[in-house]
Amino acid sequence: MEIYYLILAFFAFWIILNILNYKGYLERLGFSLDSALFLAWRTEKGKQLMDYIAKRWRKPLKKLGTLNIILSLAAILIVTIFLAFQLFIIVLGPDLVTDVAISEAILLPGLALPIIFGLIALIVAVVIHEFSHAIYARVENIGVESVGFGLLAVLPLAFVEPKIEDIKQSTRIQKLKMFSSGPASNIYLAAISIIIVFLIITTTFTPVSPGIGVVEVQENSPAYQAGIQEDMIITGVNNQTIETHQEFQDIINQHNPGDTITIQTAQNGEYTLQLGQQDGEPHMGIQLIDVYGLYSVFSNPIAYITPQMGMTMPTLDTPFYDAQINPDIALTIAQGAFWMGLLNFWLGILNMMPIFPLDGGRVFWEIIESLLEKQNTIKNTKKATKWIVGTISIIFIAIYLAPIIYLLMI
Repeated sequence: MEIYYLILAFFAFWIILNILNYKGYLERLGFSLDSALFLAWRTEKGKQLMDYIAKRWRKPLKKLGTLNIILSLAAILIVTIFLAFQLFIIVLGPDLVTDVAISEAILLPGLALPIIFGLIALIVAVVIHEFSHAIYARVENIGVESVGFGLLAVLPLAFVEPKIEDIKQSTRIQKLKMFSSGPASNIYLAAISIIIVFLIITTTFTPVSPGIGVVEVQENSPAYQAGIQEDMIITGVNNQTIETHQEFQDIINQHNPGDTITIQTAQNGEYTLQLGQQDGEPHMGIQLIDVYGLYSVFSNPIAYITPQMGMTMPTLDTPFYDAQINPDIALTIAQGAFWMGLLNFWLGILNMMPIFPLDGGRVFWEIIESLLEKQNTIKNTKKATKWIVGTISIIFIAIYLAPIIYLLMI
């Protein structure tokens, strides 16, 4: 029932805003309702700062603009592969789709974010994104009418309105640099955020000992009766040193139910127990994690592009790891930077979907129009480009919405 209350509140909020707009109250407060679900606030403040940055660092920004174009083309390829894989999962492996409570997360295609970290990261991401568009507009001598903030349905937005006439008179390369600057800035911010997370974790947390951590002990199980407790680190079985869960399981599987074994631990000595059985297999009744195995994953920056890393990060605040500073503070900073990096990465990538009017759609438009003009066989290249980009946009929108529709239906 909770989802229905949220939907009701959503429609009530926008109905009230539309009534206030009709009465003229929003305009008096400096707001405008550009559509039924888009609330905007425009200003010319900040334009001087953009002009200063564009003038002060024009040469390096122009060079970076070329890199941004290359990065945007790579992003279009990546997001195409990602969405194709997503469609493959929906069609052939629907059981792999995870249902996420909408009241507890901000949903993006294939990504769920915690509310607090997600909102902060989203606001920063959209501001950086649009600010970059504005700076590159000025670098390429394209005027900016206004900047502003808005709310589209439930998503906070920032936007820049360049002068249309200046865009029409600009070259294709100038347009590509301006369109690609937003997603590129998100990807750069994502890289910086992930480096921060990596440095915090690798310099703050260290495993207490090689071995496997005891996460849970089943009541009245052989391990429970032997005195093994949660938060212990198992370092050996029958005096054979182990460092991974697989090594532990291989040794246990060499025994039969009823066999007696000894368990060595890092801080609590040795325990003797008689193996039980479960489905005919030897059984101890404990749940384990790889202490060093998990830490080695945290020590790999590439792993931070997956949401699962954010979910498992609190594991570091356990007796399995020593912290150089207060672990709560370290993990709060690390998780904040993690979600900032993850959201900016996916926002930068997904904004490059070849869907008009997203940045990727605009880049795709310029490329298709350029290719058609070189063919010199089509009379109305703009109309042909419109049809091609429009068709591709519809296909990608359908793939984009597929998992959300599926989650709402199951």
